[in-house]
Amino acid sequence: MTRKIRFALPKRFEITLLVAMVFLLFLSDINLNKSIDLGLDYRVTIFGDLMIKAILLFWLAIIMYHIILSILVIRAILETRTHYIFDWIVAVVMFFGTMILLSGALLHFSTDTVPVFVYTIGITSYYHFGILLQVFGAFYFALTE
Repeated sequence: MTRKIRFALPKRFEITLLVAMVFLLFLSDINLNKSIDLGLDYRVTIFGDLMIKAILLFWLAIIMYHIILSILVIRAILETRTHYIFDWIVAVVMFFGTMILLSGALLHFSTDTVPVFVYTIGITSYYHFGILLQVFGAFYFALTE
């Protein structure tokens, strides 16, 4: 008995989650970059005269992003019965992407490079690799049935 992964068009709920995730990921990335370039006290405008620190907006966007990501992953794993093992593998890859993203965000303020085995890579590349793993997983869960 072979188990095949079936790809299908995402439903409205998945599309809504993906759009929200892309927006929140973009919002968090922009605010992290602003905080790194202009300092932790840099403020961004929300509405009119309402301003908050960019680093606070980064953390709010990251928390909301991961809540939506968890909803997408849990819903996909509970709904599917055909490729259950693949879903768990992709979920673990996404978990590692989360750890890379968060550690890269925290290390951004103290170092420019990260040792990875025998190589040294830039912290920005390290951080964006975590984002890439999460985006890959989100699209996998949205497109598989």
